[in-house]
Amino acid sequence: MTESLSESATLTGELFVQTGLMHTRLARVVDGRLVDLTIYPSSDFNEDGRAASLMGGVFVGRVVRAVPGVDAVFVDILPHVTGFLATRHTEKPVHEGERVLVKVIKEARGDKGPQLTARALTAEWKTLQKSLNEAKAKTRVD
Repeated sequence: MTESLSESATLTGELFVQTGLMHTRLARVVDGRLVDLTIYPSSDFNEDGRAASLMGGVFVGRVVRAVPGVDAVFVDILPHVTGFLATRHTEKPVHEGERVLVKVIKEARGDKGPQLTARALTAEWKTLQKSLNEAKAKTRVD
């Protein structure tokens, strides 16, 4: 099921929520462009609807710092959550300020953020874009 939620005081654009047996997808679209994407395994939600675990979650993050000496970048994926993305887990070089689609492959521990990968997410991205376009077409009112 896909729902479109209208603008609210805290969001701009549209928020799309797609729930399924395996995943729940949250996407924010501004001016027809996907600006935020979060995919959670459906079983990972608490009673209040918040994610209990980031493991397996897919996010559109922003590279905030590159560390050439360790061949890694740090990626903001949520407010107050920055993940570690080793360059060996990317399909192409990434740079500070760049938006990147990542998946959590290891939970955060202590003061270390979650470990991320950017490999093999293209198919998931295309599927989500198709779903969003279909949902947007269904929710338009002329």
